[in-house]
Amino acid sequence: MGKEDLKQQQSLQARETWAKMGLWAARRLSCGQKKKYQQRRHLVDVTEIFNQLHGEKKRRLIKLIYLVFLLFLSLFWMIWSVLDDE
Repeated sequence: MGKEDLKQQQSLQARETWAKMGLWAARRLSCGQKKKYQQRRHLVDVTEIFNQLHGEKKRRLIKLIYLVFLLFLSLFWMIWSVLDDE
């Protein structure tokens, strides 16, 4: 097995690892949404909206930060894979 084959195999293993991590990260978000739906918290009660406003703000900010993190992580993977192929 030459150096080129070894490098290609390591690159493939790294991509598989990154893909699994990306899948895990996306699954966490999906499971959170499913849990919220099952607890019927996806519905908004008009009389309680102002009591829940602070908590919803925090949740949405955390979700936004998480999604931006996933975006930058996926862009990093894409750029890395393009540069690694050359």
